[in-house]
Formats: sequence, C-alpha cells, structure tokens
Amino acid sequence: MIKALKEETEKMLGLRITKAAASVPRFPAIYDEDLYDAFEYAGIDYLQIKWGENGPAWGFLTYDTLAALAGHNLSLCADYTNGNSCHDKDMTEDMDVYLLVTYTQADLKVSNVVVHGHDLYHTHDETSLYLGLGNSSSGEQSTDGAYFEEVMDKLVVPLTQRYSPTKIIYVGDCAHDEVFRSFADWRFRSYFEERNEKMPEIIDSDPIYTQAKGVAELARRRLYLPLPIKPYSLKPR
Repeated sequence: MIKALKEETEKMLGLRITKAAASVPRFPAIYDEDLYDAFEYAGIDYLQIKWGENGPAWGFLTYDTLAALAGHNLSLCADYTNGNSCHDKDMTEDMDVYLLVTYTQADLKVSNVVVHGHDLYHTHDETSLYLGLGNSSSGEQSTDGAYFEEVMDKLVVPLTQRYSPTKIIYVGDCAHDEVFRSFADWRFRSYFEERNEKMPEIIDSDPIYTQAKGVAELARRRLYLPLPIKPYSLKPR
C-alpha cells in the first residue's frame, strides 16, 4: 500500500519522494520497526516524529489521535523552535482534554485524549474501537433502529473518565454523514444538559485530511527536537 501511494503521489507531483512520515491507529501489534521495514520496502525513508523521553513507556509511534490534534493546531507550542519554552509547564495541573470521534465506512472509534502541560508530545488517550459500527452498517437498519441506539451509547462511554472534554473533534471519511451527525450531536447535547455542564466546542472541519495535515506539521517540527533512535529493541522477539 505504501509503495502504491508513493508511486501515485510521484505521478501527481512530478517529483521523486524519498522520505515520508505516518500516523497509525492504536493497535497492540503495530511497532515502529514495522513502519521502518514497510517504508524501506517502498524505497523511502520513514521519518519517526515521536519518541520516548524517559524510555519505552512514553511510546514511539505517532498515533492518529495525536495527528488529529496537530492537524487542528491544538496543544501545539507556538514557539516550537525554542525547546525550553515548550516544556516549562506544570504537567499535572495544566491539561487539555478532547473527545475524538472517528467515523469511517468500517468502524467507529471514540478516544478520550488528555494532553499534559498543553504539550502535544505528552499525551495520554483511552481509545475504544467498535468494529462493525461504521457507516457501511447503518444502511442495514432503519434510522431509528438498534444500530444508532448502539452508536449513541458508545459515543458517551469515554465521558465517564475523570476529566471532561472541552472540545469534541470529528474525523474520518464518514464524519459528515448527516444522519450520523444528527444522532451524535443530539446525544452529546443531551448528555451535557442532563449534567448541567457546558457543551464542548465541536470541531469538524476537513475530517478526511486533518490527520495527514497533522503528521506533516509534526514532521516539520521534528527538525527542532533531538534526533530519535530507531526503537528496534522494543519489539518482542
């Protein structure tokens, strides 16, 4: 797939592509080494744009949740060429909290994302993936059937976490589906009204390409960060 994308992009741009970055979904069987190998097979260098500061616990992969926030310029340091200015914050008290809703043909994914110190490189998220709850399944049932009832139930599961989001972000190739959005927006409004809480701001611009833009922004910023080490030793043998 990467090789095919590379060849198609080279045709469109009329330029040779030698390096690229990528974000990945949070699956337990994906490792940076897999991306290095896949990109090498495609004939391009993989740009690692996130890595651990205190060992493997911080993680090395650039997840799609991180890319979505970067694509909307959220929790990004303005003066990123000055590394010290971006990290001199209280990681415990200063936080940004987002709810990321990914709706595609195949599935529904809901993530509660907490950014510590308003610094996107210090992000923790809890993600729930619901295979078979994508847009392709919606046509199998009426709009008032069990499908949308289950979708609405799943959307608010992460809201039971300790921190309440200030923004709800929609991404995915079906995020603008009118029927899905009518049910989803209604469910969120109802949830927060029942608790007398302020409805979070909804961000839904460019849901298909936001994550790609975020990866590009993070790749640009990597020039001002310490060079990463290939984390081959992290993959179980």
